[in-house]
Amino acid sequence: MSAIIDFDQNILRSEKKYITRSRCYAFELLNFLGAREQHTQRSVASIYFDTLAFNSFFDGEEGSVPRKKYRYRVYNEELPTEKKTKQISGVFEKKETFATGRSKLKWRRALSDINDLTAEARETFQNKQLFPTIYIQYERRYFRLSNVDITVDFNMNACKVTSDYRFLNRFFDDRSVIEVKQNLRENIECPVERKIPLLSARFSKYCEFSKRLLICRT
Repeated sequence: MSAIIDFDQNILRSEKKYITRSRCYAFELLNFLGAREQHTQRSVASIYFDTLAFNSFFDGEEGSVPRKKYRYRVYNEELPTEKKTKQISGVFEKKETFATGRSKLKWRRALSDINDLTAEARETFQNKQLFPTIYIQYERRYFRLSNVDITVDFNMNACKVTSDYRFLNRFFDDRSVIEVKQNLRENIECPVERKIPLLSARFSKYCEFSKRLLICRT
């Protein structure tokens, strides 16, 4: 069984992503620009849910709007991949993308067994057709510059998740992702994007790793 701990209101924001093969470059660049680290480094682990037709994946690949993404996320611990009775405390998230920006709804839930995830996800997201697809884990550092939040994700790895929560075919990705996040309700210009000497890229961890693990795998 699960318990609702709290509920976060959604915030409309823009997100710009920049990809580099060197995490050291990402940290040195932000240090050069004068960004300040805001929190201690955290490990982020998520299980993503999709329909049997992979609607979320294909909507993301095609850039369709509006589109939705569903996941269960924990911080500073790995989701259990063997001992399934481990107590876990995480957050169900529904991330929506519109033409004008993105929003995120969060429901915090503690679970006594990872096998409860599918039923809890379907109830939380009011969708009876969602199934677990991919597990993604990475390290994240948090920065702030000119009143804009910036994160750097690195040491990314992922594996396929079966319907009975077996974790298969893990692989590692050496890229790092710099993400600039701005609250659109503040209605101010974002000066950070002009200072980053990289081209912004459309990059979704879920879509990138789905192509490798699910969609294109024979």
